[in-house]
Amino acid sequence: MIHPPGLAELIPFSARMADVTYNTASFLSILRTLSSLVQLNVEHLHSPPMVILGYKERDPDERSLWGMLESEVGIRLEKVGECEGWPGSTPIEFWIGQVKSPLPP
Repeated sequence: MIHPPGLAELIPFSARMADVTYNTASFLSILRTLSSLVQLNVEHLHSPPMVILGYKERDPDERSLWGMLESEVGIRLEKVGECEGWPGSTPIEFWIGQVKSPLPP
């Protein structure tokens, strides 16, 4: 996507993803995408983005993404809240992620 000159300075970067944790086979693609987005943000806005994640566990293996985000991309997630899901289901969790140390591309 090509943006007019100066647009990066006017509009903070944001990305939205939904239902990305249930398919653990796609984690490497998610990591590559987030790594590229972090690097673009650092290069053009000179500050790393914040990550906001809503999460409802389906399989405990999904949580391996948290460690991968930190070790592969430099994003550390911190749980900031939760609310009840449907009766009898797991709660919906809210996480904030900050880039602690952007890794080289």
